[in-house]
Amino acid sequence: MSVNDADEVKSVFTSVSQSRSSRSATPGLKSSKSSKVKENDFPPLIRELAIAAKAQARMAVIYDTPFPPTSRGGRVDFAWKVIKEAAHNTDNSDIKIAFKQISSSSDVFLKQNLLSFVSLFFFTDRF
Repeated sequence: MSVNDADEVKSVFTSVSQSRSSRSATPGLKSSKSSKVKENDFPPLIRELAIAAKAQARMAVIYDTPFPPTSRGGRVDFAWKVIKEAAHNTDNSDIKIAFKQISSSSDVFLKQNLLSFVSLFFFTDRF
């Protein structure tokens, strides 16, 4: 991940309000009583990327990084790196397109939910 990508991703999460009312107003995401991010919370194209990235994260934790970073910035960097790897390591053009969309999107809530979904199984708190 380049320094600019990492700084951009970190700044997204430091500037985002954690209120539920803000998250539920995001277009494309369904409102839910639970704060857990689920597959159905994503639009179809981004959902494919989210599922692939979660599988990539599991592989990374098992084989590459059994002790992922615990600092907030380290977790964001790790999750974003895994999402990029999932898009890079696939032959599925839809996942590559979804990664380009999410990378250029200004929808910080969608990005936040994607990072939370990908990393939820190895971190107990959300970004």
